[in-house]
Amino acid sequence: MSHPTSIPWSVGGPDNGGGSTMGVYCDDATGNRIADCHPEFSTIDRGEARANAVLMAAAPDLLAACQEFCRKVDAGEARSTASYKQMAKAIEKATKYKDA
Repeated sequence: MSHPTSIPWSVGGPDNGGGSTMGVYCDDATGNRIADCHPEFSTIDRGEARANAVLMAAAPDLLAACQEFCRKVDAGEARSTASYKQMAKAIEKATKYKDA
């Protein structure tokens, strides 16, 4: 079974300091580009392209939060607010962006 590229992911390269502002990169030693969301590759506008890049970069955090929440529900441990906070943080990362 294949696994996703190492995490964390970011928009604009490692530490948001390099690469394309419309690209999604993994923050490892090589800073591999995962995806390009440039508006010239589609009919969407620049703001939507940037929002898509931010959402893609948050995908590993969203997946981890959902998996942990489901694990806690299955184990009967969902009374804690920790899972809620983890999911809220992942959702914030997925939706926090500025028009470029």
